Amino acid sequence: MLTEKEKKRWIKNVMLFKNQNSLEMTDEDLSDRIDNFKGPVGTKTMLCVWNYVHDHEKQKYIRMVEGMRDTCRRLADYYNVPREYETEKFRYVHDKIIKMLMKREGFEIKNIKKFAADGPICARWEFQRYLKLKRRSWADFTQRMERKWTKKLQHLFRSHTCLGFCWV
Repeated sequence: MLTEKEKKRWIKNVMLFKNQNSLEMTDEDLSDRIDNFKGPVGTKTMLCVWNYVHDHEKQKYIRMVEGMRDTCRRLADYYNVPREYETEKFRYVHDKIIKMLMKREGFEIKNIKKFAADGPICARWEFQRYLKLKRRSWADFTQRMERKWTKKLQHLFRSHTCLGFCWV
């Protein structure tokens, strides 16, 4: 059973994120809210806040995926590949990127469940550290996927162009 003080702290921690759209919040705002936690963090609070942070980072990944369409179009124009080939290869890359997101989400859900199950409450600093590591991990994952699939598209389009013009 929670004391009055613990209830107030729990409410304050949850209210940092309640009624906020993760799409509208900047990275700085999110970091500030994470830094403003008070006292030990309970399992319910951890899951609520993690869900919010996870959604925020996933939306950045999805924006990267949407940006890949423009990248694909620019590369296709640069290498002068037919629209049908461009569309086919973009679908391939898009499917792979989304598959990686789904795999990542499965891992993240298992990870937070394990972290939250370690005890009924967690030290504030430990949970803040966990969230910062997760955010850094998401940023790294997003950048790696963008680089990997941009290079893959570039290679596919360059190879397609060389089939007609290069002596290899």
